[in-house]
Amino acid sequence: MLNLTTISVYFIFRVPTRRSSNVLSKVRILRVFTSNAPNVKFYHTLPKMPPVEDNPPERANRYLTRLERQQVAAQLLEETTMATGQPVLAHGAVRRCAKKFNVTGPAISNLWKLIKKNLEQGKLTFSPMKKGRPPSFLYCRDELSQQIGSIPHCQRQTLRDMATELGIGKSTLHRILRTEKTIDGDCYLHPHTNSLLPLLTDEHKVARVFYALSKLDQERGCFSLFFQDVHVDEKWFELTPHRVRYYVTNEEKENNSMPVRKVIHKSHIPKVMFLAATARPRFDDSGRCLFDGKIGIWPIVTRTPALRNSVNRPAGTIVTKPQNVTHQIYRQMLLEKVIPAIKNRFPHNRNRSVVIQQDGAGAHIPSNDDIFREELNRIRGKCLEYLVFFSLVFLTLQS
Repeated sequence: MLNLTTISVYFIFRVPTRRSSNVLSKVRILRVFTSNAPNVKFYHTLPKMPPVEDNPPERANRYLTRLERQQVAAQLLEETTMATGQPVLAHGAVRRCAKKFNVTGPAISNLWKLIKKNLEQGKLTFSPMKKGRPPSFLYCRDELSQQIGSIPHCQRQTLRDMATELGIGKSTLHRILRTEKTIDGDCYLHPHTNSLLPLLTDEHKVARVFYALSKLDQERGCFSLFFQDVHVDEKWFELTPHRVRYYVTNEEKENNSMPVRKVIHKSHIPKVMFLAATARPRFDDSGRCLFDGKIGIWPIVTRTPALRNSVNRPAGTIVTKPQNVTHQIYRQMLLEKVIPAIKNRFPHNRNRSVVIQQDGAGAHIPSNDDIFREELNRIRGKCLEYLVFFSLVFLTLQS
């Protein structure tokens, strides 16, 4: 007969998991009580396991993101004790964390080793163990920049032209332009828009200096606020645009009563020139608009009766036709439209002088226009002074 005392036995076995990996699990038989060999009885207990999620989250790859590494570190530190002076994880913490984030156990173990190493150094980081390798380029970026600099500007207006001159793919140049950067953080290529600039002579530069000095207030020592300036210029408008959107009701749509616009040719839509006058808007201290700066806009057209019958209208019908701007028409528009509108709409203040500014168009009146001076002097209480600077004519109206 065999008499046995308390026996402690350890078994090690393999358990397949969801990811087809084997996890070593240790089970300890706490006590075995027996009195004889034929009647041996085993009493053992297994460690309690947390409930496994039915549908763990799917992962795009096997690497943890920065946020996930922070969450893993927070969970591991919650299950860490410092009883021995060193950080020790609770039993099964790595396994539970691996199931929660749907990664392998070695991934959590490697991250825990990094956390312990950083804790010993007095810092806590969650950088990935995987180190990125430097990119390998087929073309040296520095040499490519030198080759681009040697190409004439007229041959690198588009990526396709520049790629042809360099002998590389257009998509490669597009990637370098949009994504790649140097070590300093600067881009290898920069798009640049070049606009035409006026070719100024010495006389033009001197005229610009005098123009700036004319806007300087000698008493206050600062430039004018342009409250007294009125800008006058012409603008072309098409009689009707190519496409117009309307909102119609169901009845209009069923009855086909929508507007219809027709022209002889879309490329020859009639145009009408307008003369517009604007000034600087004015606001009070509370931001309320006192003067919106809109003085007026007038069409430059002529209305004459039709001389003969046609399919469009009978003879004698008033027909509106656009006019070409000449000195006489421009002078007439200033005297009959612009100046009366300034007198009616311009805000009143202590300084009643108004400067009418125009550009150097050929139809604008010159500085020695005696006819305009005589017509303006007929306006009661008004006189005229000319200030000429670089094809800009300023007509100063003073009361």
